[in-house]
Amino acid sequence: MAHCGDPFCSDTDNITRSIVDLRTTQFTENGAYTAITVGSDGFPLIAYHDVLDSSLNVASCDDLLCSSSTVTKLDAIGDAGGYPSITVGNDGLPLISFYSEGLEILQLAVCADSKCREGHKASVKVLDDASSDVGRYNYIQIGSDGNPVIMYVDETNGWMKVLHCSTPHCDNGTIVISVIDEIGIEAYGEFPEMQINPLNGLPVLSYFNQTNSTSSNVKIAQCENIQCTSALVQVLGYGHCGYGRDS
Repeated sequence: MAHCGDPFCSDTDNITRSIVDLRTTQFTENGAYTAITVGSDGFPLIAYHDVLDSSLNVASCDDLLCSSSTVTKLDAIGDAGGYPSITVGNDGLPLISFYSEGLEILQLAVCADSKCREGHKASVKVLDDASSDVGRYNYIQIGSDGNPVIMYVDETNGWMKVLHCSTPHCDNGTIVISVIDEIGIEAYGEFPEMQINPLNGLPVLSYFNQTNSTSSNVKIAQCENIQCTSALVQVLGYGHCGYGRDS
C-alpha cells in the first residue's frame, strides 16, 4: 500500500509504502485485483485475491500508514476473490462484492466486525448465478437508502447489470437485478466506477466499453430510481479512451 504525504501525491519523496502480504512463490506474485476503502476506525481496509490460496482476503491496517496489518481469509471456495470491491455499511461493517472464477458467480462477503478480522464469522452469500458467467468487473456502493448497490458484467449475454438489495446485508429481503446496458458479447464493461449522486440520491455508473478490436469508449449510466431498474446510458468519448481504473 502507498500512502501519500500530500493530497495530490505530488511529492514522490514523501510517499510511504507498506507491504500487507509478504507471501509469494518463485512463479506467483500475490495480491491480485486489489480494492481499498477506509474503515470506521479511519484506517485502510484492503480486499484482494490471494493467488496462492485462491481465496478472498482482507488486510486491515493498524494505522494510517498501514505499517502493520492483519490479513484475514474470508472465502476460498471456487477460486474466490476475483475483481473485489469493498465499502463500509452504515453499521460500520465492511462489505465486499467479488467474482468467483471457478463458479462464475457474483458473491458478497459481509464482515462480522469493523476490521473484518473474524473471518470465520463473516457471511458469504451468492447474489447472482444466473446460469451464466456473471460477476466480473463489479463495484459496490451503499445507496441513499442504506442498502448495497452493485454493478457488474454478465459476460455470457454481454450485459451490464445492476443489483440492489432491500436490506443492509442483502439478507431477509428482496434482491432486484436489472440489465441497464446490452454492451455486447465482444465488449467488456471493464474498469467500473459508481458514486451516489448527492443531488438526487441515485447511483451514477461509468465503465469502459470495447466496441471492437480497434475502438473503445467510456460510458456513463445515470440510474432513474434507487433500484436502478432503468438508466440513461450515454457515451462520453469515442476512440481509444476510458481504459483504466477508475473510469
